[in-house]
Amino acid sequence: ERLPAFHQLDIRIDKTYFFEKWSINLYVDIQNLYNFKARNPDILNVRKDSNGVPITDPNDSTRYETYFIKDNSGTVLPSIGIIIDF
Repeated sequence: ERLPAFHQLDIRIDKTYFFEKWSINLYVDIQNLYNFKARNPDILNVRKDSNGVPITDPNDSTRYETYFIKDNSGTVLPSIGIIIDF
């Protein structure tokens, strides 16, 4: 079984100004423009009591009680920047 395909749209706008002995580059960058939520593999976790001790499975004392946590990732990530070259 495979996870669904991942995709995102990144855009960047640059403007460079040139001077006699140096230049300055200003930019705006947005990653994952349309906020795609990627599906990651579920995380297997162990149930714990109020003291933080793992709880054993009542049907099999050699195993712990476990559960899965759904895991999604992805967010819009804007950034701005300045690059100066000499």
